[in-house]
Amino acid sequence: MSARLRAFLNRHPLVRDALLWAVPAILLGAVLRGLLLHYLPYAYWGSDSRSYYGFTEQFLDTWKISLYDKRRYLYLIGMLPVSLLPGSPLKWLAWLQHGLGLLTLVPLAYCVRKTFAGWKAWVVPVTVLYAGLPILLWYEHELLAECVFFHGVVWMIAGWMAFAPARGEAVLRNFWWFFAGLAVVLLTKPSGRFFLPAIAFGLVCVAAWRVLRAKHWAALAALIGLSLTIGQDSQGAWMLYASAFPITRLETPLHAEYKAEIADLVPASRRVDSPERNEGEDVIKYPDRQDRRPLWKALAKDPKKKERICRELAREAILGDPLGFLGLACGKIMASANPGEFGADRFLPAYYVEKYEHQYEKDAKDKPARIVRLFAVREPLPDYTTFQRRIAPHPNSAAARWLHGYVERYHASAQMLATAPTPLAWWALLGSALALVPVFFRPLGIPVLVAVSYLFGTFLVGGHNPRYFGAVWGIVMLALCVPLDLIMRAALRRWPS
Repeated sequence: MSARLRAFLNRHPLVRDALLWAVPAILLGAVLRGLLLHYLPYAYWGSDSRSYYGFTEQFLDTWKISLYDKRRYLYLIGMLPVSLLPGSPLKWLAWLQHGLGLLTLVPLAYCVRKTFAGWKAWVVPVTVLYAGLPILLWYEHELLAECVFFHGVVWMIAGWMAFAPARGEAVLRNFWWFFAGLAVVLLTKPSGRFFLPAIAFGLVCVAAWRVLRAKHWAALAALIGLSLTIGQDSQGAWMLYASAFPITRLETPLHAEYKAEIADLVPASRRVDSPERNEGEDVIKYPDRQDRRPLWKALAKDPKKKERICRELAREAILGDPLGFLGLACGKIMASANPGEFGADRFLPAYYVEKYEHQYEKDAKDKPARIVRLFAVREPLPDYTTFQRRIAPHPNSAAARWLHGYVERYHASAQMLATAPTPLAWWALLGSALALVPVFFRPLGIPVLVAVSYLFGTFLVGGHNPRYFGAVWGIVMLALCVPLDLIMRAALRRWPS
């Protein structure tokens, strides 16, 4: 260890402790990720991957710069240097994203060390649970911005904890740690903007204007302005109505002819998991496929009219039943908090092989250069039966069977919602509420409010999906420690020795 590093760790004992106590979780996380990389060496190319890779692909093919207007900057541009590395970009991406997952265990350990009196009791369980969370394992293994977004939230919260309770010059230094995490979050996913209301509230609570200087406020303003310069807003109307669809007011005259065509779907769609809810979303999202609903089908040819109708129907539904709309969001949050909603079958080699077959055959015909670049292979491309051995070189791997079983056991143990909220869900809610007491409010209570702001902002607009909940798992795991730490604090006051 160099003298400079030793001096740094001596000046920052909390960072030193975080590095040391994160080691068990890093070792477990490395084993789990190593198993996945063993039998699936390439990052998964899913249905959304093309939109994240399009910037790099177009630049390398034509030297033109074009950012897909539905996505944020960071991940799109970040794929370019990954693609310039020797070998397969999908292999590099899997290793880099799994490395980010392991590295994020250190700021998570820092959060525990910074916040809790009994940190030695909680730091290993919290980091181990996060290291082994299946949804994180998978999205680290997919060409998708989710894992950067999820882990960026942990870095942002660790930066907040370093910044918010500090005084003097430490505030000015630690602010940039928080700012860097916030920048990653805002410039990776559009839903990052839902963190901002609670962050603004937090800055007020810590009287940030007393310590931050003009350059800090300018950096925040520039970041928020930059995050608003890209991202497609034209989807907002139909997404909002898809979310409000179950409370559509069928009895009113507004667009009655359109309501008549969906009247059979609305009542049954009020259950989160009902097929009618999915069908109702399909009517709104894919009107061109609605042969049984000719008025909706015609909207496919008139996007502006579709946007206007969806906006008006959504506004009427929400204003007519605001509590019902809020209740729908609560139901989607609880359903999405179930880790088991994220299918364990993804971790079997057959999942990648089966899902990628159609895309391979399509690209082999229309865009073979994409396959050549992504997998670092040569033309002519083989048939898929041969190629799938590259994707899954160990299709009957014992490691795959073990990891699949591990994921199923993790999901069963971490269930949040059965026929009703589970004890674990009530524990998480209790911890989140207790995080608002004064002793925890600045370091952890404000991050809890940040998570609540994000969840309601996301689920008021979006459908139920465990992927949307993934961004707050780190905060949930910290909240689980709060009731236990309050008990320990009381015990330490009672028996100081």
